[in-house]
Amino acid sequence: MNIELGMRMAQEVSSKTVSITSCSEAWEVMVLEPQTPKRLVIFAAGRGGDPERHRPLLTALAGKGAIVLAPHFDLMVSPVPSDHDLRERAEIIRDALSKLCDTNLPLVGVGHSIGTTILLLLSGAHAMLSSGDKVVLRRTLDFERLVLMTPPTDFFGIPGALDQVSVPIQTWAGTEDEVTSVDQAERIRDLLVPRVPVDLRIVEGAGHFTFMDAPPPYVRDSYPNRGAFSTRLAKEVGAYLGL
Repeated sequence: MNIELGMRMAQEVSSKTVSITSCSEAWEVMVLEPQTPKRLVIFAAGRGGDPERHRPLLTALAGKGAIVLAPHFDLMVSPVPSDHDLRERAEIIRDALSKLCDTNLPLVGVGHSIGTTILLLLSGAHAMLSSGDKVVLRRTLDFERLVLMTPPTDFFGIPGALDQVSVPIQTWAGTEDEVTSVDQAERIRDLLVPRVPVDLRIVEGAGHFTFMDAPPPYVRDSYPNRGAFSTRLAKEVGAYLGL
């Protein structure tokens, strides 16, 4: 499926991959730039770390007027992230922003799966890992809005975990998601509303990987008409982000 052509983007988009140094290593960052940008989107991929699996969505957002920065991360060896995993990805995101984007455009975040955890941490959330480690980032980012697709929220069960989060959020969950169930997205809503507006979208029949344009090769996603859903996702996420 390919929504890049079907959506008739309003702007031409340039695409490149650049290398930055962060955490004493070299990392690649996908950079998508429209002719007339009005938002800056940072995209945080899930456990696999590959934003290419979401390229049509990201290209559609760029075509609507967003500069998109999407770092490539290493695959997390364990499905349960470590303190190091979370802090490293957060640092790469901060370095990508500081080194690649000299702009005062409003900053918004879009993430999938564990990438949503990184965005919440960068928004001031406190996480508790199964190891007992508490993760609190000293340097956060000033997001205008967040879009969280299939967020895992067990990390935020400690009292006050989301008290410092004040950014409006749109969150997506699928009723057939066997990795992060709908009740995890509902937990974010219940912890933040009414203090913070949360737009919860529950997609009937969608699984964890329905929100990827190119799921991993070992995944069989049975959601019907994935092309139509990808178009809907790009349209509704873009509208929420003011694009």
